[in-house]
Amino acid sequence: MNGDSLGARLVPPSWWLDGDQDPSGRVEWKFLAVLVLLGASLRLFALDAQSLWVDEIMTWQMIRPGAGLGFWEQVRDSIQGPLLTVLTWPLVRISDTATMLRLPSALAGIATVLVFGVVAYRVLARRAARVALLLMAINPFHSWYSQEARGYSLLMLFTLISFLVFWRLVREGPRFRLLPLFILANAAAVWSNMSGLFYLLALGLVLLSYFRPRNWQVWRFWMFGFGLSILLIMPWLLKASGIWAVD
Repeated sequence: MNGDSLGARLVPPSWWLDGDQDPSGRVEWKFLAVLVLLGASLRLFALDAQSLWVDEIMTWQMIRPGAGLGFWEQVRDSIQGPLLTVLTWPLVRISDTATMLRLPSALAGIATVLVFGVVAYRVLARRAARVALLLMAINPFHSWYSQEARGYSLLMLFTLISFLVFWRLVREGPRFRLLPLFILANAAAVWSNMSGLFYLLALGLVLLSYFRPRNWQVWRFWMFGFGLSILLIMPWLLKASGIWAVD
């Protein structure tokens, strides 16, 4: 067997994701549950096997027990993950171990697989959603960052929640009962990691360039949503502006 024929056997045919081209939005909950369990096993396995590295030590230094640190002071000073500080602070006082330090990230990583599955079924055809969900569950990079005491897995979780709400709002029109969830998810993404600002910027550009609100009432809805999201993260933006050397 030559290399070309072997490659032809290994590469799926172009039609292998055909069928169910229009997403129905119906979630296959049994399949999703199995993939979430698979993802959970990968993200919880040997959670404390690796030693802490530099950024994780920085996280621990901000919340370490016995140092006389003030909770709210540390939350305000944590420009790269105040939400992680809030979640991890009580856990390391139960047990000051790497497992407790990384547990919020691992749980957020597991929840991300769940939310990703819902998003996939909302925006993709059924077969494509299954493949996407499988790839997410076993993704080595996501599993790695889910075992790190930083806010990256929290960031991905809340950007997915925000996008799920955003997708529904642009398809169905403004729903004020969904607006608080959209605002809090946006803020939580930035509270998880400051790079969430790039997500908010991208989301705003998508809204302006692709969906384009139809009238002033819809414009006000989105301006209020994005504006309040920025307002909630403003204390940490102002804190960061005095630290970052942009030049």
